[in-house]
Amino acid sequence: MDQVFISYSKKDRIFARVLELELEKRDISVWVDRSDLKSGEPWMASIDQGLVSCPVVLVVLSANSAQSEYVTYEWAYAIGSGKCVIPLLIEEESASWSIHPRLKALQYRNFVQQIDGPWSALFEDIERTIKSGSHKPKTETENFSRENVEEILASALAMYEANRKQKPKPSEDDDARSPLDVLLKPSTLAGAQKKKGAKVLWVDDRPDNNIHERKMFEAFGVQFELSTSTQNALEKLGTEEYSAIISDMGRKEGSLEGYNLLKQLRAKDKETPYFIYAGSNSAEHKREAISKGAQGSTNRPDNLLDMVMASIGSTD
Repeated sequence: MDQVFISYSKKDRIFARVLELELEKRDISVWVDRSDLKSGEPWMASIDQGLVSCPVVLVVLSANSAQSEYVTYEWAYAIGSGKCVIPLLIEEESASWSIHPRLKALQYRNFVQQIDGPWSALFEDIERTIKSGSHKPKTETENFSRENVEEILASALAMYEANRKQKPKPSEDDDARSPLDVLLKPSTLAGAQKKKGAKVLWVDDRPDNNIHERKMFEAFGVQFELSTSTQNALEKLGTEEYSAIISDMGRKEGSLEGYNLLKQLRAKDKETPYFIYAGSNSAEHKREAISKGAQGSTNRPDNLLDMVMASIGSTD
């Protein structure tokens, strides 16, 4: 019989062991990582081998696993490669942790009361999935490689850092999403597939302020050329083509230099995607930017990545 992969935090190893024994009692073969490896290629290679060989992935959900980058790697890889992912809740959500929306959208089994947990229903889920073959990938966007997942996690870490240093903090009305919500979108993955040769011009007189933002793009292979003034940016645009342009708004030259550059660019170039990354995320400023010829305006790193990667993915 095909193997079942158990993804769990080492802090939840007792439940993982109980789960393994229950599965084996029903002749369900199990792949489980019992090593104490924390990082590096040996860990990655071992996990990849298990994920590739197992059509069903059981994700043990708890506050511990929600904070584990390794568990995140495993379920993100599994979802992306079309595996059947079954979340198993062993701890109720609280103010300190919540189930990731991508997992919450799946049908999960509640094992908070472990002894009386829905064991029979779980075994039926597994056997039905394997017999039906419904774990096989259905679309190209669902099937991505280990390289893609590594890119996604590296970009997510950079996005977390960019969000953490963001000032002022985003309001509750902002479109606040987990980095993984953005990074697992088909538009972002499509942009990642077309990343080779993608070069973005980033215009900002304080480029050190955007180090983490650039890292979240660079994890996908996007390259940047930096400019600190409107004049310098125009000179670069006169000699080289870019997949997109990102600009701040106020610079030493003036408080509306982002629009000044956009106006001069659009006089000659109507096509290159242009994005404002500045201090405001108001609907008014978004509308104004678009009316002047920009493709978007935001002060959020996640929204910026979302928009730019979608623009790269939509170009030939």
